[in-house]
Amino acid sequence: SESDHATWEALATPAFNTEEAVKSFFEKSQENRPGRLRLRFKGASKVVNPRSLAAFRASSELRKHSSALHVADTLLFHGSYAHNIPNLCTDGILMARANSTRRLTMGPGIYGAVDPQMSWEYCTRETEKESRYKYANEAHMCLCRFNLTNGDYSKRRFEEYAVFSDDACVVLWDIKVERLPSFGTTSR
Repeated sequence: SESDHATWEALATPAFNTEEAVKSFFEKSQENRPGRLRLRFKGASKVVNPRSLAAFRASSELRKHSSALHVADTLLFHGSYAHNIPNLCTDGILMARANSTRRLTMGPGIYGAVDPQMSWEYCTRETEKESRYKYANEAHMCLCRFNLTNGDYSKRRFEEYAVFSDDACVVLWDIKVERLPSFGTTSR
């Protein structure tokens, strides 16, 4: 509906409401150190989900991730296996489906990463039942708005944040990405 699109526009803000803007954000968000995985942005689709948009509890402002914890919203990348992406786009990212079987840094929650390279690992991480994804060259991930007023933060190899309620995250974009040779290497 028109009101759903207006809500989406308000949450995405003018800075992130076009595919070109999302591509630029994606490219700037990657760490480009030698030996680090590189990803290419292949395209993006807006995700206008009326239920998720209505349920999302936005804070009063959108900030850069480093100044948003406990006070504001930020945009983060969320990775998941390809077969989960349609559900994430139609149902939202839900705590009931949060993977509690993995050893998660901050416990069961909805996780988002500053760098899409971290989210790639969740798109393609090998599990016992799904080893076919280990060597994938393409994947989908989501760009989400996270309300970090009650969130948590961790940094090991990458910065990541977690929220612990369904109303603290909304999917705004489905992004298709491709794996490239690592930074500092050449392809043959």
